[in-house]
Amino acid sequence: MAHRITPASVALSKSVLDALAVDLYKLREHLIADEHDVEEKLLAVHPDHHPSARNLLHYLSLRRYDIRPLQDRLSQVGLSSLGRVEPHVMIALERTLAMLALARQAGMPDFSDGPTPIGFRQGQDCLVTNSNRLLGPVGNRRKVRIMVTMPGDAAENPALIHSLVGAGMSMARINCAHDDPQIWEALVGHVLAAREAHGVSCRICMDLGGPKIRTGSILNHEDGTRLERGEWALLVPEANVQGMLPDFGVQQGGADPSLAFIQTSSLASGLPMAGHALPRHYAAVIGCSVAEVFRDARAGEPIWFDDGTLGGQIEGVQADGLLIRITQAPPGGRKLRSEKGINLPGTALNLPALTPQDRQDLPFITRHADVVAMSFVNRVSDVEDLMQALDDAQAAHLGLVLKIETNSGFKHLPDLLLSVMKRRDVGVMIARGDLAVESGFVRLAEVQEEILRIAEAAHVPTIWATQVLENLAKTGLPSRAEVTDAAMGVRAEAVMLNKGPYILEAVEALETILLSMQPHQTKKRSWLPQWKH
Repeated sequence: MAHRITPASVALSKSVLDALAVDLYKLREHLIADEHDVEEKLLAVHPDHHPSARNLLHYLSLRRYDIRPLQDRLSQVGLSSLGRVEPHVMIALERTLAMLALARQAGMPDFSDGPTPIGFRQGQDCLVTNSNRLLGPVGNRRKVRIMVTMPGDAAENPALIHSLVGAGMSMARINCAHDDPQIWEALVGHVLAAREAHGVSCRICMDLGGPKIRTGSILNHEDGTRLERGEWALLVPEANVQGMLPDFGVQQGGADPSLAFIQTSSLASGLPMAGHALPRHYAAVIGCSVAEVFRDARAGEPIWFDDGTLGGQIEGVQADGLLIRITQAPPGGRKLRSEKGINLPGTALNLPALTPQDRQDLPFITRHADVVAMSFVNRVSDVEDLMQALDDAQAAHLGLVLKIETNSGFKHLPDLLLSVMKRRDVGVMIARGDLAVESGFVRLAEVQEEILRIAEAAHVPTIWATQVLENLAKTGLPSRAEVTDAAMGVRAEAVMLNKGPYILEAVEALETILLSMQPHQTKKRSWLPQWKH
């Protein structure tokens, strides 16, 4: 059934428009009066800067007042909310007044020929309601929730979880890709005790591990091996690391990064290799945790290791191995170890997001979690698989969060939302770690903005995740860039922190950052509170 809104909720009356016009005229008069008060300062600037100086004075005068209530009223009648007036303060006011005058003269046209659309206030209220249902209510002060990834060792440290809840943690995240049910159960118990002791709603979110592609063992190197740009590596199924290796026309060399080359125009697989030279020895033979990679990968596609710190190109493909040329590495190379992530952003991987291990973990999750997060969602069938599995477990009441961390997930986001919205309590996590590697770091800013926009259009809450205040959580000292990044999280409904020795300090800092930012920003809307200097 379509969501209906009563016509009265979106109706505009002449009295509403008249009251807005009166208040805007008064504001304009204040700006003009304040300009006259500082006429000497204006005359003292260079003549070329007179218009700019006058605009600055108008802006400073505007910021003497808290105009957020006026901005809200303007947006509700479909006019500019004055959130972007900095370059042209007076003309923005005057054009808004002109549009008001036209609306007051013409009256409202009849739009009764179709379903009543959702209104300005209703759209905001709908998102707030959906966020409270999925993520839990927030306190009277902070509007954005703080999610914290639980470290495994907190299973034996309930005091840490009590401190986190007391400091403002709104959601406890348990990543089921790590640890085991015994540790998860201890963490859940501590969270339940802490939220009862503090009298707050701290939701428990459990992430399914998903088909995480990781490095396995590395031949002859238990502690990993260093790879440099220009070297060659062989990626094989984990079960084959110690066995027979695929024949690409080069020898198994283990740690020997020999620079003696043999020229070739093709590999044993028959794939074109014109213009390249192959080493006699591989710099490394690396196991891979997911066998389907060797079925779906193609020559010429990129491959990244360890959160994008090492990059390469696939030059040869066989059913039991990929020949990789390292193309991106720091000066002096980088050490690659086992259990590090592998990303194939150009490969059409045919992997279900719900793995056999996830299905094995679901009974525990459905008994203990408030929210389940699905990792590496790529297509609608992934969402449908999880919803069916939850139905089978009689756990349709659980909240669902889709973690968008691949190019495919981003591409299919609208369809993914329409599918998951068959349930009531749903959300999206912007998993910016893998997403940055998949989309490319230079495009990440655009991608995360688009996810925020699309989710807001669906009134679906978002979680701003990965590496927020990471330096602070790990070292106790934040970087300038990550403080700015954390402040950007105010546009989401929750911000996620990862674990670290200084996680308590990170929660306290994020609490302060979010509280200081929320008078200035809601979603993409800029507010103009009174300037306090």
